[in-house]
Amino acid sequence: MGDIGEDARSQASMHLPAQTLAEMVDSAVQAIVVHRGRLPLFVNRATLVLTAARSWEEIHERPVGEWMHPEDRGRVMEYIRRRLADPQADVPENYQFRIFRLDGAERWVDCYATTISWPDGDPAIVASLFDITAQKRAEEERSRSETLFARVFAASPEMMALIYADTGLFLDVNPQFAKVFGLSRPQILGQSVFDLGLWAEPTMPLKIRAAIRRHGSIRDREAEGRRADGARFPMRFSVERLEVDHREVLLLIARDVTEEKRRERELKESRDAAELANRTKSAFLANISHELRTPLNAIIGFSEILIQAPFGPLGDSRYQEYAQDIHRSGQHLLAVISDILDISKVEAGKVRLNEEEVDLAESVEQVARLVQPHADEAGLKLIAPTAGKSMPVMADARLIKQILFNLLSNAIKFTPSGGHVEVRSLVDEHGRPAIEVEDSGIGMSREEIAIALRPFEQVDNALTRRHEGTGLGLPLVQAFARAHGGELELISEKGRGTLARVTLPADRLAERAQPRERRRAKGRGHLG
Repeated sequence: MGDIGEDARSQASMHLPAQTLAEMVDSAVQAIVVHRGRLPLFVNRATLVLTAARSWEEIHERPVGEWMHPEDRGRVMEYIRRRLADPQADVPENYQFRIFRLDGAERWVDCYATTISWPDGDPAIVASLFDITAQKRAEEERSRSETLFARVFAASPEMMALIYADTGLFLDVNPQFAKVFGLSRPQILGQSVFDLGLWAEPTMPLKIRAAIRRHGSIRDREAEGRRADGARFPMRFSVERLEVDHREVLLLIARDVTEEKRRERELKESRDAAELANRTKSAFLANISHELRTPLNAIIGFSEILIQAPFGPLGDSRYQEYAQDIHRSGQHLLAVISDILDISKVEAGKVRLNEEEVDLAESVEQVARLVQPHADEAGLKLIAPTAGKSMPVMADARLIKQILFNLLSNAIKFTPSGGHVEVRSLVDEHGRPAIEVEDSGIGMSREEIAIALRPFEQVDNALTRRHEGTGLGLPLVQAFARAHGGELELISEKGRGTLARVTLPADRLAERAQPRERRRAKGRGHLG
């Protein structure tokens, strides 16, 4: 059948006009070159396109050996030599090599070569060339990707495995996978995930397969693995679907998180211990504050009696001075204990807002009158421009006054004689009620502001040393402001004074405030 077909084709071609045959060859999509290893005898139009030649004359002057890449030239020219010497020689009919176009570009071609008898009677080679550059580049890119994957696969500190999706057999595993599970690669490859029992939960492979079918991949899931000796360990894993040799393969990437879990456990234990210590400290401070208040109130009360002398004179005038010293010291100590008790409640989250309508302007005026004697004693001008103003807000009246008192006391304490302190209430550009206390005092750097906002810490400078204090004033202001949903902001510069601003939410203005029960509910959260 094959011989009859060849004869029929030969007879058919014999009856075709030569011009028709030439046109057919010239219109072929592949490049066709007839040559004897030197200058080409014939090329079709596709050859001109392949080589970037503009005319037959341009390509005719170039020997076929010069078309080829130097690394391929020797091999291809040897094929040509042997084929011309003996048309029956054992030479590949199909091979690939690189050529250089006339514009200098490199192209890969797939060549099919055979020997024919040219009209002059001598043998010639007919080469059909297909441009396979795109295919070659894709193969090279794939090869690079596979090489890179193989290197990453082998060197990765993560456990990695390739598993056939349909059978569950291991196609490959990296050294880390084998090491963690306590097996060798030969012990794993070709075995099933079900047979090896690498999961503490036997049904896990089925769950993974079902999840892959539903979602296409699995990301960062936790499970327990089982080593060859039966020991269990926590692991975190992901699974991706791949195609290898036209088969669906699952790429498993996993990590032993035993150390992570241990660190998490230690961190939690440390955090719990710190929270317990903090609660214990707060409870101790609260209890000791209550215990100290009872005898302290007695000391203050009896010192007042001694000062007033209702039962007659004390005698020596120095007794009166001593009684006054006892009374002042007792009052200061009581204020310190009150601050400690307040900060203990803040840290324990036990402070609750007792909300009512409070006039900020009126509170400013009242507290300003209260601290006026301290300002006069320090030689300061106290400014409180609130006359005729009114700013009702929903807030805890006691805490608002405590905020004002602490801010004003701080400003007076750290402003040298001859300076001034101004306190005001206002509504800012965002419609939020605010309290501002501005002084011309010593000021603070950014680092000192951070220190001042930490409980029981004080900015270390000479002026601080001359005044008493616990370092709780500003931390309490910040806690009380946050209890109202607001914030404390300190704007200061060394030697240029300080502006302390407490801003409350806009909806705390009385005309915008929510119903009282809802406001109270919002104020019952943890402080700090």
